[in-house]
Amino acid sequence: MPEQQTTPASFPRRFEGRTVLVTGAGTGVMAEAQRRGQRVAVAIADHRGDPVQQDWMPGAPTAGVAVAQAVAAAAGTFQCPSAELAALYPDGLAAQLGALVPFPVLAAPGGLPVEEDGRVVAGLGVAGRDPGVCEEIARAVLAARPAG
Repeated sequence: MPEQQTTPASFPRRFEGRTVLVTGAGTGVMAEAQRRGQRVAVAIADHRGDPVQQDWMPGAPTAGVAVAQAVAAAAGTFQCPSAELAALYPDGLAAQLGALVPFPVLAAPGGLPVEEDGRVVAGLGVAGRDPGVCEEIARAVLAARPAG
């Protein structure tokens, strides 16, 4: 079955024959960042690391889009916060993960797995000047999502 088209407000995607909504996550991140006085980039990657959405707020670091995509892909594919990869793969192994997968991954704060019905279906990545604040923004947005 072909994948559905994505739209800025709602991101329906086909995962293993079922539709999953990552509803308004990008918009939610930008609103939460604005509320905190932050400028960020946001990316959503599916559980295979494929990009679903990327956005950038004017004034955010220009490298933010690439960083957001890399932490989103890390969170979605390794099914853990991107900041935990360094602890899970110590002694420099986390830096080598990029050679194993066909997309960039980054072991830095800002990427969180998105769960639907107890399964990781995507990764949400937020990047800006302060990676810790970016992860806080991602956590706040995911916590505000309807259960599903």
